Amino acid sequence: MERLVLAQQFRAAMTAHELWRSLLVQAALTGRGQLSVSAARREDMCEFGRWLAKVGDLPEVPQVAPMRDLHRRFHEDAAVVLDLAISGKRAEATRALGPGSRFDEASQRLSAALRDWAAAV
Repeated sequence: MERLVLAQQFRAAMTAHELWRSLLVQAALTGRGQLSVSAARREDMCEFGRWLAKVGDLPEVPQVAPMRDLHRRFHEDAAVVLDLAISGKRAEATRALGPGSRFDEASQRLSAALRDWAAAV
């Protein structure tokens, strides 16, 4: 896979997942989300998730399997936050987005893995 294409994918993925945080903050503030909880949980609801699924299990790219796990956890934790927000538990949703939360940890780990993978290509 061409390095430039990979680098673009990684930058796009980081930007898109930062946007998820913004959407979740908005949901926590308003009690409404732009996606359903089940849609937020799906890994293929973002461009990076669709791309990652297409990459397949490439033996020359050992980062794929761990990245899938990190990406899945990110979406699972995002769905938990969204569920809290739209269930009227906005303060809990806000805490679930905060420093040290599962979502925050998943988000940071995913971003770090994307940066590491981008640096390796």
